[in-house]
Amino acid sequence: MNGECPEKIDYAFIKWVWNYRKRSRTQTIEKLEKVKKQKEVFIVKNRKQVNHIVRNFEKNRAI
Repeated sequence: MNGECPEKIDYAFIKWVWNYRKRSRTQTIEKLEKVKKQKEVFIVKNRKQVNHIVRNFEKNRAI
């Protein structure tokens, strides 16, 4: 990151990312489940799924 970037990668941030699944994932999934009737929610688990969604967005945008 360059000197103008206010975000820094430090031990606290790495620890926060590392512990996300244990600390916050369940609550995040529950929140997404609650809003999926009002919003379109995509839960992707791997790069192949991401690529599939991106291709579909690109294809639908071209129409």
